[in-house]
Formats: sequence, C-alpha cells, structure tokens
Amino acid sequence: MTYEDEDSCGLKDLAYNAGLLHDFGKYRPDFQRYILAASGANQSGKVPPKAPHAIVGAIEARRLFDDPMIAETLAYCISGHHRGLYDHNEMERRLRHGEHKRWCDACEKLTSAENLETADCDDVDEPDDLQMAIRMLFSALVDADRLDTERFMTPDLSAERLRIKDNYASLSTLRERLRAKTESFSSAPDTPVNRARAYFLESCRTHGAESDPGIYTLSLPTGAGKTISSMAWALEMAIRNHHDRIIYVIPYTSIITQTAMVFREIFGEENILEHHSEVVVEQQGEDDKSDEQMSRLKFLTENWDAPIILTTNVQFFESLFASKPAKCRKVHSIANSVIVMDEVQALPESFLSPILSAISTLSGAFHCSILCCSATQPVYDEDLNSPNTKGEKYPPLVIKGDLVPREARYFAPFDRVDYHLEPQMVTSQELAERLAAEHSVLCVVNSRKDAGQVYRALRDLPKVNVGEMIHLSRSMCSAHLRKAIETIKERMREGEPTKVISTQLIEAGVDLDFPCVWRAHSGLGSIIQAGGRCNRDGKMEQRGQVFVFSLTDGSRPFGNIARGCNATKMLLHNLSNKITDPTDPEVIAKYYRLYFEDIPDFDTEGIGKDLTDDPEDINFESAAERFKLIDDEGTFPVIVPYMEEGKELVRKIRSHETLSREDYHRMQEYSVSLRQGDYTTLLGHGNIEQIPWGEDFISVLVDDDCYDSVAGVVISNHWVEETQTA
Repeated sequence: MTYEDEDSCGLKDLAYNAGLLHDFGKYRPDFQRYILAASGANQSGKVPPKAPHAIVGAIEARRLFDDPMIAETLAYCISGHHRGLYDHNEMERRLRHGEHKRWCDACEKLTSAENLETADCDDVDEPDDLQMAIRMLFSALVDADRLDTERFMTPDLSAERLRIKDNYASLSTLRERLRAKTESFSSAPDTPVNRARAYFLESCRTHGAESDPGIYTLSLPTGAGKTISSMAWALEMAIRNHHDRIIYVIPYTSIITQTAMVFREIFGEENILEHHSEVVVEQQGEDDKSDEQMSRLKFLTENWDAPIILTTNVQFFESLFASKPAKCRKVHSIANSVIVMDEVQALPESFLSPILSAISTLSGAFHCSILCCSATQPVYDEDLNSPNTKGEKYPPLVIKGDLVPREARYFAPFDRVDYHLEPQMVTSQELAERLAAEHSVLCVVNSRKDAGQVYRALRDLPKVNVGEMIHLSRSMCSAHLRKAIETIKERMREGEPTKVISTQLIEAGVDLDFPCVWRAHSGLGSIIQAGGRCNRDGKMEQRGQVFVFSLTDGSRPFGNIARGCNATKMLLHNLSNKITDPTDPEVIAKYYRLYFEDIPDFDTEGIGKDLTDDPEDINFESAAERFKLIDDEGTFPVIVPYMEEGKELVRKIRSHETLSREDYHRMQEYSVSLRQGDYTTLLGHGNIEQIPWGEDFISVLVDDDCYDSVAGVVISNHWVEETQTA
C-alpha cells in the first residue's frame, strides 16, 4: 500500500524500501521472545523486556544506501514509525547504540541482493522540500503499517472501514448533486444580487473544468455565494485533474459548523468528514452515541480517507508540521487533493513563512490544487524589503490568477455600504448615545473589557430597553454564544430593535445583517469583515453605514490589532483620505503591503531553522513542539454552569461520575478559556474548583453568580476588567 500511495509523489522507490525494511528488527531473537511472551506462547513464565525494532531497520537502511538523502530519509521514517519523527541528533544517538549495530552487522547475509530485493532508488531526485517529502513518506508508512495490523488483529474493524469506503459517492456523483442543488436557484427572484451570484458560480465552475493544478485566488465580497462557488470549482478541478478528495481548511469552528450543514444537505452525511476540536472522536466513557457514528468518525479522522474533509487551520497545519505518528498519519492523504483555504487572511503572521512554504510545496511537489478565498484577499506575491523585518521573511506564493473576472456590473450590486474610515474619537458614553439612536445596530470592539464597558454604558441609558441589547464575547461559552446569535437572528427577522455589542468573534463567518455598524479602529480587513454584516443582502432602501471609532477611555490596541490600526492610518494618509471603495482589491493589496511591512518576523519560533534541506540537520520533534497556531500558555479552560446542561455537567465532574462521550462533547460547548490573572482570582476566591481527573484535573466554575446570563464569566459580579481579545 505504501508503495502505491507514493507513486504520484515521485517517492515510489523510497516507499517500497521503507515498507520492506521498517520491521526488519523483528528478526531479532529478543523481539521474537518478546512477541511469544506477549501472545502467551512463551511457557517459561518470564516476560522479557520490550525489544525496540524500528531502530534496527533504520540502521540497515543506512547500510544499504550510500546516498545521504536516501539513507537519512529512510532512517527518519523507519526509526520513527512507532515513536514519531526524531530530531536528527537524537536519531543519530539511538542509531549508534552498540547492541543494535552488532545485530545489523550479523544480518548482512540476510539482506544481500539475492535475499532482499530493494529498489535501487537511482531515479529518485532530491525533493525541493526534503522535510515535507520525508513527512509524506512517513505518513504513508505509518498508515499502511496500522492498516496492515488492523487487518490481522481486528478483521471486523478492517471490514467496517472498507464498508464505509465503499459507500462513498464518486466525485462525479457529488458534482451532479451540486448541479441539481444550484439549478434550484433559478427559481430565486431575478435581482442584481442573484444574477451576480449566478455569474460567480458559473465562472468558478468553468475555471475548474479548464484549469491545471496550481494556486489560485477567489476574491468575492461577503454574501456573494463563495461557499457554493468554491465547491463547484473544487469538484470540477478534482475531476479534471484526477485529485482524490477535497479538503476545506477554515480558520474558525463556527464557520465549519455552518459550512458542514450546507454540504451535508447537498452531498449526504456519509460523504462529509468534519475534523476539528468540537468533534469528539475518542474519549473514555459510556457508549451513549451511535457506535456506528463514532466508529466512522474514528476511522476517517485517523487518515482522512473521505471525499470531502472540513477542518481548521489548526488541525491542518499542525498535522503538516507534527512529529507523532497519530497526527502525521493523515498527512499523505493531503497529497493529490484540492485544498480550499477559506478566509485566508486569518493565517497567523508569526508562522506565515513555514505555512506559505508548505502551501507552495503541496502545490508544486504533491499535485495539489489550492484555492485561497477571502473578501479581503491578502498579498503573498512578493518578498519584503522592509527595515522592520528583522527575522524570517515570507516566501512568495506563485498565484496563477483569480477565478472570477472582475466585471463591474456583477460586483456593483455588492457596493451597498458607505465606509467612514476616519476614526471618530469618542468615550464609551458618547458611543452609547449614538448606538441608542439606532433602531438596530452592531458595535464591534477589540477586547472583552471594551465590550463590557460599552454594554454597561448603553444599558445605563434611561431610554434604552435592556431587552434589545445582546452581548457577545469569548467570556461566554459556545452554547451561550450560539443561543445569543440565534436570538439576534430571530429579532432581526421579526424587525424588532436589536443592539449588539460584540468582540471580533462576530466577524468570523456569522451571517447577520444590520443597517448600521460601528467598528473600533483596527485593520482594514477587519473593518471590511464587520461591514459584511451591514446591508448584507442589499434589501435596504438606503445604503448601509459603517463608522470607525476609537474609544478614548477604552483598551489600548496592542499586537496585530495595533499594527492593523497603523497600516489603516498610513493607507488613509497615502491616499489623502480619498478611499471611495475600501473593498477594491487594489486598495486591499496596498493595505496588506503596509501591514506586512510592520511585521518583524514571519517565523517567530524559528521553524525554518529546524526544517532545513540538509538531511543530516532536520529537527522534526523540536519544530513540532513549537508549531502551535493557538498559544494555550497562560489560558485555562473552565467548565461553566450555563443553563441546566452546564450545571449538570459541573455536578457530574464534582461528583466524579463516569462521563459519557456526549459529556465530553459538552465540555467543549460549556467551557470558557480564562487568562491567568482572572483564573487565579476566581480560584483564590473559591469560585473555581480543580477536580482531579486521571493524571490531571478539570477546572469547574462552582459559583453560579460568577456566570452571568448576559456577560458570561464575571469576577465578583463585575465584568472582567483585564483586556482580553476574543
């Protein structure tokens, strides 16, 4: 299986040899004794110590091949196929272990040419990105090894895996299902917006049916039907270029949930795999969920053998840079795929160099077609010569072009908002007065503290009905946020006055439509994303209005928010405050160049220094430890007593009851991540308890008064005071 899987990647001979040699160490007498004892066949009553075998196969690979690239590639893969990819120095130390070396010396006869027919690898060219080639080979070896073991040890599970795979629809069938769905759109009203959406859809479909693999962009305004259009392109592209699957990579789980619902309705549940933090696959507990459903999830998330995958940036890229077998196992399934990167502007700048390098390698070396989607398309097309860039620059992407020709008549219907980009300096009280004057309004701020401050100022105005107000921030658990957003949608449908104070989380794929939006000063991309929640469907008689403001008594912007503010300010200055359409791709490109010039390092963790092209100087494990897109250090997840389900979950944990799989899923829904200062305060006051759980503990909020029905987690019945970006 490994041999065949890697044929399309130019690694066929290497894969063959890896498969041949990976269990070579099992010939050792001590390993045979270990296996006999483990199987119960050893009647001596003595259990011999474990006998590692992977290192022996790696040593033998080095002995058989003189080319350092081939020898080290095989050594990395074989030595780590149970333990994980090593740093080179650690692998070298283990391979030099005397006992292993003596055993290999004694096996030269066994591996002579007439006894072991290795592929000669004479035609193997050195890959442009050696570390990624090693990962692909390692992933295929691990997956093939695990599947082979599964067939032998648990044939029923192996048969179930095959049954699931046989039930997939072909990509051609999925294309026909999408066509049937989009044909139903013809009954929609003949409006300029719907005509534009039809044009975008057909442009994407035609492009995919006629294009070769490469990296492309899709730059459509919010509300233009990007999800369906990008899938139409992906299916056409996959069928034309014989890709195996389509992988949607999305920055936020909230967007994945919406997208998955759309795709399940079109393609059927059995053809869609979600893999992200809110999909629980393996947990200890009772089997109260469907065993068939859990079996399917477990099988498919192990190796991504499904036609359509929906996953997060975190899951996708941390797998690409992982070292452990379980996380790497799926990586070879990324090869020969169509990859749709949604909201590509959300890629983290501090890891941009290794991320863009990986994207280029997937396209150039592993036959992937990649689509970068955004309403605010960033520019990754040129190196920077900024004096502010002290560390790694980002490697430019070679973009073949955009899917949709920018014909003014089709983009004009989405020009439905006036942007007032010059920040208005206001206090929280002054801002509240302006919000109160609106029937319905969305206010987006940069921190949890500011959200609380503006909410209080608005709440305290005598002319405002508190029932009209809704607060959104990450101080609220996911279940709370979901309920609040549904309340907003219901009120807006009924035409009821609605005033929403939110952090940036509302810009992450939440489909809402307000006549007026106030956005705290930030990067142009964030302002446009907020504007996408204004007059979204173009149904207003008047144009929507987006106002930018700066709170004089609010939190001071820091980090990337401050950089975005500075870049927006510089853009306005450079263009003499004459930006008639901030959504113009040329304006957005100018903004991103200004923004990127202020980034000091696009590889702050030094990932590139560990992943060199020298086969004797690659440090897989060190790179994996530092490649964390979400920095959890300094934050603490706490289970909160929101509604009866949350309270019951807290009760079960405090009582040390056995948790079901559904309970573990609820832990995702009813948890809030707190900064260290807030966590320590609540813990010190006895509001949080740490419940021992296995080798760790679970933190639960035991004081119901510390979880507000509007604000979420509060301290001493007041809003959280520390600046906390959502």
